[in-house]
Amino acid sequence: MLTRARIAEVKEFDESLTLSGEDYDFHFRTCKWGDVCLADVPSTLYQLGFEDRLTLHKKAIAQNFLKTVQGAIARESGTATFPPAMINEVLAEAHGWIAEELFKSADYAGARKHALLALRHRIWQPRLICAFGVALVPSMVSKVLLRSYRSCKSLMARGKRT
Repeated sequence: MLTRARIAEVKEFDESLTLSGEDYDFHFRTCKWGDVCLADVPSTLYQLGFEDRLTLHKKAIAQNFLKTVQGAIARESGTATFPPAMINEVLAEAHGWIAEELFKSADYAGARKHALLALRHRIWQPRLICAFGVALVPSMVSKVLLRSYRSCKSLMARGKRT
């Protein structure tokens, strides 16, 4: 629950964050101005029986997360609100998430770009380093590598069940 005064301070939703993220950004900005009251989750459920439609847009969600975080960092620059280690950690997470989503959609150039940005903020990310390596090789080779990886993963999963 928010008072009218709080809403006047926070302003409105950022509608440039299409498909998702505008509520996260709004909440992020709202919390800056002080405590908020959270509503009980069962009272907010209004679409019972519907599929989760946000999971269809994971790439957009990841990109909006980065945009929201970058906006918060820019708004707070010059203050001691966010320690540098926290900024590096969240930027590594955001760029890594985008890199993985771009990799899944076979956008290897975009995946390489965001993987490098993520690794710049936190160097030790084995899964991301592997994805970056696969994104460097030609498409035919990467397909073979991914197929082999999935086969090994499937065999390991079957081995755990027996």
